[in-house]
Amino acid sequence: MYTEQDFIDAARQTKLRVALGIALICIFVILTVTFRIMDIEALVLISAGLGFALVCFVWSMKISPWVKYNRFLKEMRNGRSRTCECSFISFANETRFYDGVEIYDMNVTVGDREEDERLYLFDADKPLPALKAGEKLTVKSFGNFVKEIIQEDY
Repeated sequence: MYTEQDFIDAARQTKLRVALGIALICIFVILTVTFRIMDIEALVLISAGLGFALVCFVWSMKISPWVKYNRFLKEMRNGRSRTCECSFISFANETRFYDGVEIYDMNVTVGDREEDERLYLFDADKPLPALKAGEKLTVKSFGNFVKEIIQEDY
């Protein structure tokens, strides 16, 4: 499910976005210092306030999610994984965020009882596989995050 190119692309995007965020900070610091040297107090306050607000917004909406996703991929790549044989129940209709990663809930069962249901987290950046309810699967996971789904042929 995850290829080497996924890891490379995520690292590249993270570095690019962090660099652009730092460049944005530098622009507003230079503007603020320039207005301070020119002794234009109103523009100093406007550039500092606007710069702070814009940097906070850009960091939280555009940079931080990529940093978290890149960290998630590194941990998934190097972390311990486990394998589980199960039967597919369903995917959630909508995505949600969990630890900074956009995911679909994936419900499976490992037995016949209600207590045997498990919840896996499927990366929303990956296409959902065409699975039918009751289909037998082998799920390779990192914690609750799905690394790979192997459909069993019967």
